[in-house]
Amino acid sequence: MKRLFIIIVLGVVACDNKCDCSSDNVCVTIVNVTGQSIETVRLLTKGIKRVESGQLATDDKTCLFFKSPGENSFSLTAILSNGDTIISAEEYSEGGYKFIGTVTKKKINIEFDKIY
Repeated sequence: MKRLFIIIVLGVVACDNKCDCSSDNVCVTIVNVTGQSIETVRLLTKGIKRVESGQLATDDKTCLFFKSPGENSFSLTAILSNGDTIISAEEYSEGGYKFIGTVTKKKINIEFDKIY
């Protein structure tokens, strides 16, 4: 119950392969193609909201989303099982936008997917 409360208060959520994509949320599907597990993926918004996912196996994916009825931006950080840290460039977003973040051994590619 405490975890659910904290997630609601922060306005940022991590979920397994499914996003609550609506006109007020920004959704980011994270795909691991590094060839190794990812210990943690962090999403940080311009509005200083932060969420972390748990471990992500090779070729697995998860979804992170945050409430953003207007303009915003976000970046992703992945910490690999070998200790390497990979950080994406900051990406512009608005509520209703959906992105795909592909984590490789060297970088994180963020691509716009669609608008809800």
